[in-house]
Amino acid sequence: MKTLIKNARIVTSSEIIENGICVFSNGKIDYVGKEIKPADQIIDAKNSYLVPGFIDIHCHGGDGLEFMDASVEEIKKIADFHLAHGTTTMLATTLTASELEIETALENFKAYKEKSPKSTLIGAHLEGPWLN
Repeated sequence: MKTLIKNARIVTSSEIIENGICVFSNGKIDYVGKEIKPADQIIDAKNSYLVPGFIDIHCHGGDGLEFMDASVEEIKKIADFHLAHGTTTMLATTLTASELEIETALENFKAYKEKSPKSTLIGAHLEGPWLN
């Protein structure tokens, strides 16, 4: 199904397209510009901004939860929280802690990724005790 968003202020890497059009289908953008294209669904942005998803390469948690002590279910809650606020890609970041605590956090992250391979979490950022 093709979806068209019209009347958007579309932020690109080089400009803001006023009264812009964005068409997407199957999770991929097909067109960005000013021309109306055929679509199954039309959404009026009413002059709101349309921006690419944010990428967070240093995230310790969210929604009151921390990656270092999060269970697999809690990791999903953190990922869902950030996705709901515009972060579409992120790294789970560890804290300076004992090797056992870091290994446990990474094992939980690995279990989460095996359960949710298409998650917005794409990897881990080992902050400490090493230089990063």
